[in-house]
Amino acid sequence: LLQTEVEKTVTLTCMTDEGIDPSKQKELQWFRNGARVNLAEENRLYWSSLCVQPVTKEDNGVIFTCQLKGDA
Repeated sequence: LLQTEVEKTVTLTCMTDEGIDPSKQKELQWFRNGARVNLAEENRLYWSSLCVQPVTKEDNGVIFTCQLKGDA
């Protein structure tokens, strides 16, 4: 649970726990209430940040999820 205020900026960060291994590219995906969020390619490997800017009243109760691509 993250508390903030309307009109503020929130940055969420996600990273893999296996480190950087070029032979095993780890692509991360973000979801907002189950809907995939589009990310720049350079923001998907090994670590990723998602910026909510500005926070709005509609963001209240929203669930953001980060997971490895292809990971059930």
